[in-house]
Amino acid sequence: MLEKCKKKKKKGQTVGGIGTVILMFVLIVVGIALVTPVFQTQGTMTDSITLTNATYTSPANGATIDLIGQSLIGSVVVHNATDGAIVPATNYTIAEGVSTSTGVKTIQLTVDDATWASKSVNVSYVYGADGYVDSAGGRAIADNIGLFAVLALVAGVLFYFVRENGWMLGI
Repeated sequence: MLEKCKKKKKKGQTVGGIGTVILMFVLIVVGIALVTPVFQTQGTMTDSITLTNATYTSPANGATIDLIGQSLIGSVVVHNATDGAIVPATNYTIAEGVSTSTGVKTIQLTVDDATWASKSVNVSYVYGADGYVDSAGGRAIADNIGLFAVLALVAGVLFYFVRENGWMLGI
């Protein structure tokens, strides 16, 4: 063990040096900078959002408008915005579809009764935001992405510490 120490360390020289300290600092700073957006994106991919009484002007009879969200998760309730009366489900269709304006998957409201065309309505539903993972298995895996990113960061720091200072540990 003493021979390892003598091989690596010369008189007046620290093991690892300033280069290792700078490299570890950069690794930690870059790692933290990359892990933060991973956790933010992870929430978008896995969490559902409850929208209550979002006000829309319904389209013409047979026409479609885009609502907020990518994936429809829960049931939908539509109220007349003027008097609060529930709009019968036979007068509209809410489903996932491809937006004609953006070209991406979205939740859409289609009016099926001329009585409700161009009226102000309040819509309440549970949805997944843009980037939401539809598959339950995919969401379970996505929940672990941040954990593995942090583990990779810690493993990188430990690797450099042991590589440069292993003589202290008897390795």
